[in-house]
Amino acid sequence: MNETLPAGGESYSDGLLAKIWRAKDLDRQGDTLAARVLYEDVLTLAREHLDNDQLRNRATAAALNLQGVLRRQGDSTAAVALYEDLLARLRRSVGDDHVESLIAEHNLAVIVRAVGDLPRARELAAASLEHRRHVHGDDHVYTASSRQFLAEITSSES
Repeated sequence: MNETLPAGGESYSDGLLAKIWRAKDLDRQGDTLAARVLYEDVLTLAREHLDNDQLRNRATAAALNLQGVLRRQGDSTAAVALYEDLLARLRRSVGDDHVESLIAEHNLAVIVRAVGDLPRARELAAASLEHRRHVHGDDHVYTASSRQFLAEITSSES
């Protein structure tokens, strides 16, 4: 794994974290447009370095927060596309079975459910559950979380 940070070393990662915190503050204050710009900037700067633990963490945090901003702005399609892109990048960078890829796979199902596409959310949740079973086993907390989420979707469709 390449642990080299871009120019600026540790301060690069710290600067991205500061932007995430500032974007969260702006979002809480109701300035979703400014928050969106900062989250997008963090993503642009970090997602090309997903092989680095710190920068992967920054990109994932920015994407999770940004999708919420996008949904509140009424752009559910962009929110889902953003998380689909993050999941694809994580899979390419750290692999399908990496814990962060598995979390992103589950979160994509959660986001798709939040935007109201229950059939697709059920499909994604079922795939996430099977993937987590394969990697973690049937009794792992992540597997249990996926099983519960799938049950919630299934019961809400009834």
